[in-house]
Amino acid sequence: MKPIVPLIRPAQTVRQSRSKVLRILVVGSLKSPRNAQHEKQFKLACRAIGKILVDRNSIIVLGSEDSACADLSVAAGANNASNASNGKRGRLMLVQPTRTDPKDIGEYSAFTQLDIDDVRLVAGDWTEAVIRQNQMQQADVVILVGGGTGTELVARIGVDMDIPIIPLGAFGGSALRTFDSCVGTLGPLGITREDCEELRSVFSASKIASLLNRICGHESDNTLHPASLTSIAEPEIADRKRFAIGLSFPGEHRPFILAVADALAKFIGKERVFYDEWYESELVGPDGDLKLIEMYRHAEMIVPFFSRYYEKPWCGLEWGTIRGILLERRKHRSVVPVHLDDTKIPGWNSVDFGIRLRDRTPQQIAEVILDTHNKRPAGALKNSLQ
Repeated sequence: MKPIVPLIRPAQTVRQSRSKVLRILVVGSLKSPRNAQHEKQFKLACRAIGKILVDRNSIIVLGSEDSACADLSVAAGANNASNASNGKRGRLMLVQPTRTDPKDIGEYSAFTQLDIDDVRLVAGDWTEAVIRQNQMQQADVVILVGGGTGTELVARIGVDMDIPIIPLGAFGGSALRTFDSCVGTLGPLGITREDCEELRSVFSASKIASLLNRICGHESDNTLHPASLTSIAEPEIADRKRFAIGLSFPGEHRPFILAVADALAKFIGKERVFYDEWYESELVGPDGDLKLIEMYRHAEMIVPFFSRYYEKPWCGLEWGTIRGILLERRKHRSVVPVHLDDTKIPGWNSVDFGIRLRDRTPQQIAEVILDTHNKRPAGALKNSLQ
């Protein structure tokens, strides 16, 4: 690893290196992994990105606040691919805040095990936009993978700076929340929203490579051909359902359920929770009942809130659909009710367990729901992808 250079080069026109070598910033993390397998899939995907960028001879711009973020796995994948190639090598640039506290050096040391070509330090810390802006000044293209507030800040800055952003929404987080605004940055390069739509829910190495080829202008010495992707093992996360959790409830309990939904959203992102009012624009108009039913079919786990009010006709319509999903996916714990009182709902066996309200707060109920979702049987994820 080369010596640290406490210097950032001046802002440059982000298009100037398009003709040959792209400088690509990769930002993201996996918030609230469902299980160990989900975390493994995330790291495999990031390593696959590293290989793609090495095959392009790209400069990979790194810089994250801890060693669990996406770019460390991207860098590791790039280093592995470089070692296995015949002289082809991706160059690594690390942009980090100036470290003065010895405790912070421990996080930075995770990168010292890698072959990094250029280390640049910026005064400040990760809470300041100046760090992210300096990262962006090094980049011709940004790739977002999952991510939290830092990744969302990068997305906003990238849109303002007119830098092409490729969002990978398959792991949720900020990449999914900002998906539409990010793909808008690709429009001036002739890349449409339809070209990118697959990446909203599917991790596709070939699609990423195709977009990078188009951004680069199809340079013959820098084009990545599909045949070179055969050694990339794509994690099996394609076609995951749109929602992690869908909430079904009678209107009488709306304030309580909204508080539960808000708590869930803080854990896994608002886009992964189906709460009807958040998707009003998709439900209005004719056949609203059919649209609502379809929403539940796109949830990995459905949580009906049982009470005496759940026996009303509208809830009965929802429960009929949910009951069908229960029968289809029973062993995968795809339907788990919350009992707000002792009302027995036809179709839910008395021997089956649900979540009891007791004296729990909405936050506590949300935590139990999320824990139940994360502990579903191993086959549940595969089943929910079908």
